[in-house]
Amino acid sequence: MRLEDNFYNHVNQNWLDTCKVPADLPALSTFHELYLQIEKEGLNQAQIWLEQPDLVKDQPQLLNFSKLLKLARTESKRTCNDLNKLQTLLDSFNKYTNWHDIVADFVNYKNLEFPFPIVYSSSSDMKSARKKMLYFGPNATILPDSSYYAENHPQAKQLLDSYRTCTLNYLKKLNWQAAEADIERTIKFDASFARFTKSNEAKSDYVDDYHPLSLKDYIAKLPAMLQDLGTIIAKQYAISVETKVSDAEPNFTANLAMFMTDDNFVNFKSWAKVNIALSASNYLNDELRILGGAFSRAMMGVKEARSFEKYTFSIAQSYFGDAFGLAYAKKHISPAAKANILDMLKNMINVYKERLQANSWLSASTKEMAIKKLEHLALHIAYPDKLSPLYDELTVNIDANEPSLLATAMDLNRQIRAYKIKHFNEPIDPELWSMTADTVNAYYSPSENCIVFPAAILQPPFYDLNATPASNYGGIGAVMAHEISHAFDNNGSQFDEEGNLCNWWQESDYANFKLKTNEMIQLFDKRETPVGPCNGKLTVSENIADAGGISCAYTACLKDDKAHEADFYVNWARIWRMKGSDEYFKLLLSIDCHAPNLLRANVQLMNLASFQTFYKLNPNDKMYLSKEQQVTIW
Repeated sequence: MRLEDNFYNHVNQNWLDTCKVPADLPALSTFHELYLQIEKEGLNQAQIWLEQPDLVKDQPQLLNFSKLLKLARTESKRTCNDLNKLQTLLDSFNKYTNWHDIVADFVNYKNLEFPFPIVYSSSSDMKSARKKMLYFGPNATILPDSSYYAENHPQAKQLLDSYRTCTLNYLKKLNWQAAEADIERTIKFDASFARFTKSNEAKSDYVDDYHPLSLKDYIAKLPAMLQDLGTIIAKQYAISVETKVSDAEPNFTANLAMFMTDDNFVNFKSWAKVNIALSASNYLNDELRILGGAFSRAMMGVKEARSFEKYTFSIAQSYFGDAFGLAYAKKHISPAAKANILDMLKNMINVYKERLQANSWLSASTKEMAIKKLEHLALHIAYPDKLSPLYDELTVNIDANEPSLLATAMDLNRQIRAYKIKHFNEPIDPELWSMTADTVNAYYSPSENCIVFPAAILQPPFYDLNATPASNYGGIGAVMAHEISHAFDNNGSQFDEEGNLCNWWQESDYANFKLKTNEMIQLFDKRETPVGPCNGKLTVSENIADAGGISCAYTACLKDDKAHEADFYVNWARIWRMKGSDEYFKLLLSIDCHAPNLLRANVQLMNLASFQTFYKLNPNDKMYLSKEQQVTIW
């Protein structure tokens, strides 16, 4: 493949032709490859701790990790107890005969983790970033997006038929009575509320989750039989009914009375029971675990379930991953690498500042506020300085007479929930991370105005201390600048330097920004991939961040390593290589706020004037994009 026609394929063709996607994954990418490498090391380390528990006797979090992993792997001793626990849960749920029964027992209902149409959780108050706020919205749907519920959606029937088959196979193995009828009622209840939920495209505008009102006023919008929830939730969280909460999906709330009816309660009961059973499958014996996850695998085109060893490891990680990740990071990131990465990041911030100062479409006052936000940006590299105090309290409790993974997991969930409720009225600690240090990713937090780069992503091909600076700028450098750019994308740009939702723009500047945002939408919208067109609106925030990231990283690269410019472009294309199932790529087109990797690599390069110049592209080349078509924002 000529680089002038498809740079992504030119760089990655050999890898694409020879790599084999593991049967238990939907795809393989540079991210997945590092994940597998880290997982393999983690499995080995975990086994050492199981065999030599004295190695972690003075590290309670890792001791708890090992304790939970050991329980998960003693399948023969716990299977009967896990099934008995599930039956006890189902029997408890069956006692509810109407909506009023549930409301009257709501605290216990939530502690038993029974599903409800409305869910709520705490997050940052967008206008007061250090305060917590409760956000209310809908429960998850069977299909991956509300758009799938539109009449004649091309994949809906196939997916629902798959759900029926997979769920029936699972319930039959549980000796479930009237399984077919419960599944049909589950699908019916799911459809009754799914049509009122936001699409993933709408959710990509996450500022639209912020609709503040008092708890009392929110409850007043609910059907009559739910009116007591206000005093129940207020008492639970030690707040007043006048406390501000957010109605994240007002359309869903406005239509609750359409499906939370007495007539629909029988469908709700089936929906809840089936979901209780499916959620429990993760903690039952391996045969049931595999059957319970069949629909998810079918939706993504995954051929096999994860091995028992890998899956049980992931359970322990799901509760104690922060501690495990910290141990991994401190072992792998040298002081020299951390210092070099910090220098790169500071270079990138300086480049961003220079570009803001030279910006031709922003007024002086808006530039000043943007630079102020940049100067307040908190930088977190490799691993956090501390873990949440939750870990000082979180304990794995196992009934020695009746060991049950399901019961232990529920007890851990109860402890986590109790901790969050107890500390709800305390300020948010900006030093705590939302990602483990062994996660191959990075993020920007608008409410904390910080960027986080875990240790796991600070290695080849993203970063290599022995590679050319140009290669590193095309890898981790562009990722760094991408995260910085999120501070100024269509969502992040609405928050100030303290992380508060605040309009710091001149009106004319923001109008220009919206025009440029629309240009970015058009640059990607309807661009074809092998499985369908890209949604420019769904992916716009990430595309803005990619464009700003690669442009700023290139500028920084010129200062350090102009001689190896080609390495910059090659590594950019390399880090986005990916191979997977058609089912998975189709799913990503509808739910992922990132553009498909092929487009992330190629279109962003096409949009870079220096790339056009370096490779002397002309209108006959498919990688050519005229200057007039290029979109420059940051």
